Amino acid sequence: LGHEGQGVSAALDAMAARSVRIAQPGGEESLNVAAAAAICLHASAVARVADGGLPLDAGL
Repeated sequence: LGHEGQGVSAALDAMAARSVRIAQPGGEESLNVAAAAAICLHASAVARVADGGLPLDAGL
């Protein structure tokens, strides 16, 4: 999870297997790290349910 506005450094991005960006309408460029992590974890869990890899009653 990177710096507000700029994201992670180019060196760190080059080491990552995957990177994502959280779309924010209205031109906002930053979220606090806890909010960003929560959004990423929720999106991951929703995708796993959709793929059948996580049961619907897994506590989402």
